[in-house]
Amino acid sequence: MNFDEHIKNICRVAFHHIRDIAKIRKFLSYGTVKTLMHAFVTSRIDSCKALLFGLLNFLIQRLQYVLNSAARVITRCRKFDHDTPLMIELHWLPVEQRIIFKILLFTFKVQV
Repeated sequence: MNFDEHIKNICRVAFHHIRDIAKIRKFLSYGTVKTLMHAFVTSRIDSCKALLFGLLNFLIQRLQYVLNSAARVITRCRKFDHDTPLMIELHWLPVEQRIIFKILLFTFKVQV
């Protein structure tokens, strides 16, 4: 299966929402922006992510760029700031680890 078009579409739509939220960021509180990002961006990345297991690294990296951009908008950091502290502050896993976590969660729920 080829998920290139699917990931390209997710990134396009997510970056559109990130740009829109970034334009009104100064008028919103931290919690509100975090909720908006979760509703419009991370939910798109997380949908059907169990199907993305085993994808090529460059495709997963595209989704990681989206997640990093969302984290920068939420925390009001600059473009060239390091992403890892932002992800830790927001309690977000990297995309590859999110995929593995979701598969392990499904497996656990099936066994219980």
